[in-house]
Amino acid sequence: MKEYLASIDLPVRPLFLTPGEVNDLGKALQQIGRQIELGGHRQTGTFIVPYQERFVMKVSFDVKKQGGGKYFNFDLEYHDLPEPYVWDIASKATAFSKAVENTKSKGAGQKTYTVTFKWGGDKQRGEAKADNLSYSEMVGLQDAGIELLKQLMQSAHLEIASGQRT
Repeated sequence: MKEYLASIDLPVRPLFLTPGEVNDLGKALQQIGRQIELGGHRQTGTFIVPYQERFVMKVSFDVKKQGGGKYFNFDLEYHDLPEPYVWDIASKATAFSKAVENTKSKGAGQKTYTVTFKWGGDKQRGEAKADNLSYSEMVGLQDAGIELLKQLMQSAHLEIASGQRT
């Protein structure tokens, strides 16, 4: 009589797995179950579950008024991200960086603002700056920065809707 149906050796104790690793392991075990149901791996009982590396990404938006004092800022930092989501954020941040860089100042002779946008993490990073902006130009970039945050949140909601995360 068989003592057990399967034996799983983890490289670390389950207690020390991050929530992302627990989620990845659960999904991998579900996939293995589906493969077995479909008749896969009949010749071998070996299943390899690759480790999915996790990363950090941060976006920062700063507005300074003439003379260097802070006027507005936001920082959003993600931890424990799978690589595809890092590239999604990098893509959106790169596009926003170009918008900041391409904003041409018409603010000469009035109170002006400087917008600095930085983004990056483990894989890549970028920075863009627009100087001597009028109030309306700065507010336009501020609106675009808030829209960027909305886009990043839409990606999170899409992960939930698609069942990738709960």
